[in-house]
Amino acid sequence: SVQPFLYAILIVEVVVLVSIPILIQPGEKPGQGILKYLIYQTLAVPFMLFAGWVASGAEANPADEQLVFQTAMLLGIGFSFLLAVFPFSFWVPNLVNQTHPLLNGFILITQPIIILLLGVNYLNTYAWLRDLNSLPVALVSVGGFMVVLGGFLAASQGDLRRIFAFLVILENGFGVMSLSLVNHVGVELLLLSFFPRLVSLGIFSLALAVLHENGISMKLSNLNGILLEYPFTGGAIILAMLSLAGMPVLAGFPIRQMLSDNLAISSIAYSVVLTVGRIGLLIGGLRIFGILRGMKAGSWKVNESRSQVFLLILGIVILFVMGILPGILYSQMVQILQAFPNLG
Repeated sequence: SVQPFLYAILIVEVVVLVSIPILIQPGEKPGQGILKYLIYQTLAVPFMLFAGWVASGAEANPADEQLVFQTAMLLGIGFSFLLAVFPFSFWVPNLVNQTHPLLNGFILITQPIIILLLGVNYLNTYAWLRDLNSLPVALVSVGGFMVVLGGFLAASQGDLRRIFAFLVILENGFGVMSLSLVNHVGVELLLLSFFPRLVSLGIFSLALAVLHENGISMKLSNLNGILLEYPFTGGAIILAMLSLAGMPVLAGFPIRQMLSDNLAISSIAYSVVLTVGRIGLLIGGLRIFGILRGMKAGSWKVNESRSQVFLLILGIVILFVMGILPGILYSQMVQILQAFPNLG
């Protein structure tokens, strides 16, 4: 809705500023995670604005390779801050450690979607950016690194909050890898990944909130056998991770498989990198299942409230429905492609 769209980054900054009072608990000082979140998101603004100013010159003179490269570098740095690309990613685990799971979950799930759509708008607007030979390689390299880093770090963490943080980084990496296709197929896959992202990370965040509200530590060492006492919470955590890893019959599988197939057309190495990240996350999901199941003997109990059970079951059902019948969502989401005619 912002015209010219280059100034949309200012709206994003307003959203960041408004979110700060939401993240701070009443009567408490803002922690390092909140301050880092504010700093890194704000640092992106001058890079994005300056890149927009230089982009007008690159559009008028696309033959000037130096100007085009400078513009692309400024955009890359700006988006790196916004999407928590390594080494600008460690504010994410700090943020989730110091804020309520539902609050940081809402921000970390939805805000990257806005940023990725902003990236799509840049590709749609500037022909010189789409035609930049090094762009697909740069995007798939950065995205692949985020996927592998996020997958294996999520698998090796000892705290559910930090696992959630690295799942966000991994999902951002999948989005960047989709954009590396620089065509309508990549944008389709990106758009189709948004709803599975919302559901998978959403029920994971809700499960963390259930544990938080019941005063249960998020450290895995204290969650041995918790699946017997909080079956829907534990089940949501496990299925969310498996869905993000792209396990069959779950929502993430069709998107991950199509992305892998399309990346393999350019280079089989790209598909292998994506698969490695998925395997890392799959190992982490199975590891957590073993910990949450534990070796305790006893009967199953349901300690979640009725509303929590309803929401968790709803999310789990959606994961299976979208994994088995992905076409239900396709026809609706693809209509958004009409806003990006130059990527058709």
